[in-house]
Amino acid sequence: MRDIKVRAWDCEAEHMFYSDKPESDYFFEFIDGKLEGLAIRPPEPLSIDGPPLPWCESYPVEQLTDSCDKNAREIWEGDIMNFKADKGAPSGGYYAGTCGFHPENARVVEWDKDQWLVGGFRLSTQLRMYEVIGNIHENELLEKAE
Repeated sequence: MRDIKVRAWDCEAEHMFYSDKPESDYFFEFIDGKLEGLAIRPPEPLSIDGPPLPWCESYPVEQLTDSCDKNAREIWEGDIMNFKADKGAPSGGYYAGTCGFHPENARVVEWDKDQWLVGGFRLSTQLRMYEVIGNIHENELLEKAE
């Protein structure tokens, strides 16, 4: 049985936190049957109702796919992959880039219909052609291309 690992993006602090790397201000918990990543926030100013208490903000989780790219880097849901077709291999309508980042080649890893997909193709069949270049939350190359 494989370990289930998840991560979540704290958009306020611009920080990715992971289930297998505990941090004092972050944790994961099921809320109404759905796993959420939670960030503990400092107490708000004193109110009439009583002393200030810390509060939590929740974020959606992304799961580890249990696969690695061509460089043996772990692939997570929400990762952005750069497509690089093998020389002489049919590109299936995609640009067959050889170097550099091309926004039109970027594909996002997502869970759909009980399988991991990259650009609409099953992840397991595409690993030798893809390289993780970032994720949908923190990718400077993608921001510059927009």
